[in-house]
This record gives sequence, structure tokens and C-alpha cells, in this order.
Amino acid sequence: MNDNKYELIYRDLANKIATGIFAVGNYLPSENDLRRQYAVSRETIRKALLALRNEGKIQKIHGKGSVVLGTRPALTSPELKGFTEIAASLDDPTNSRLVQNDSVYVDPERFFGREETIVRANAPGAQPAVLIGRLREVRHQPVSLDRDYVLTDIVPTLPDDPAETSLYAHVEETVAPISYAEREITMTQADWDDHQFLEVQLGTSVVVIRQKVYLTDTRLALLSESRLDPRQFHYREFVRRHLT
Repeated sequence: MNDNKYELIYRDLANKIATGIFAVGNYLPSENDLRRQYAVSRETIRKALLALRNEGKIQKIHGKGSVVLGTRPALTSPELKGFTEIAASLDDPTNSRLVQNDSVYVDPERFFGREETIVRANAPGAQPAVLIGRLREVRHQPVSLDRDYVLTDIVPTLPDDPAETSLYAHVEETVAPISYAEREITMTQADWDDHQFLEVQLGTSVVVIRQKVYLTDTRLALLSESRLDPRQFHYREFVRRHLT
């Protein structure tokens, strides 16, 4: 129970930091105050604070407590989030438009390479999938073209409204919890879809973020690709020399 409790406390404190309840530069309540507030042991509070520290949200200062440093960008968050979940935390209006919904065969081993992921049904390593393409907009401007290959041997059903529904949430509700992902970030030449949907010029470059998304039992469930105009792409990460 304590493990679950520490995660709930971590999420609650992280949300309060993100929303400004605990402002940057201010201190969190003391460990004793947090222990009384959440009615848990000091060890549980320390686990939650350690998770916040390792993410760069707080810094412990001897004799003073835990000062708020701020939040990390959604892209580099240790939590695996989809656009629907990220959009919920934004103040700007967002929209998702379905642009592709096709049955295909894919070879996951080719996903991180330069080879074409979609293959023939009889090709070695071919797995059946549904390709869901969605154009993401913020402030009525295109920001990313997302392509999700849902492996139907693992995820046999799709949400009724794949444009607006979080595929991650659907997988977790119908199959099993998602645990982790492998991520690759590259640059590649814009194709016709990038030109049409992201309004970038052919021959220029786009940022491509690919992820292999796995369940808690290590089964591969999704191949996710996000294509972005580099003029709107910003990558920043908080790192520590030691995590403990």
C-alpha cells in the first residue's frame, strides 16, 4: 500500500508544482508536515520527494527543506504521455483530426531504422496493425502529425473516436497497463504528408520522434511516430550527475 501511496503523493505534489500552488523558488512543507497531511510514514514521504528531486522539480537544501525548481517539459517527462493527456494541461485550445485509418502489416524491427515499417503480409516479421494518423493542432495551428501503429494481435479493438481518444488510455482500459517505451529522435526530409498537413516545404527537414510502447508484461503494443516542424520543436532536459 505504501508504494501506491507514495506514487499518489508524488503525483499530487507534482501537480501542485505544475499549477503554481507551490511556486518556483518557494519551499514545500516540511517532511513532518507532509507526513501528517497525507497520514503516511516519513519513509513514504521521502520516496515521493526523491522522485520529485530526480526529475528536477525540487532540490533539497540541508537545514532548509525542499525548494521548488519547476517542472520538466512534457516531452522529457519520465511519464509516458500522449497528446490527449498533454493537451489537458495546456491553457491553449487544442484539436485532433483523424487523417488516416488503415489496416496494414508492420515489422517492428524496422521501426527505428531507415527501412519502411509497413511491409507485405507474407514478409518475415510482419505483424497485423491498424495505422491511425492524426493531425494535432494548438491555437488552431498544426504542430504535429502523429502516426500510431496499433498491433492488433495485442490490442484487438480500437476506440470509437480514435481522433480524440487517448490510445494509451484505451490500451490500459481494454488490455493491460502500459509500462515503458523506447524513444528515438531523428531528423528526416519532409514528405508529401508533412507538406500537406504541417505546411512545411518539401526538401526541408522535420523532427521525427518514434516510440515503441510496451505493456507491464513487456509485450509490444504500439509503434508511435510524431512528426514536427523543427521551427516549433524545442527539446530541453533536466539531468543530474547522480540520482540518489
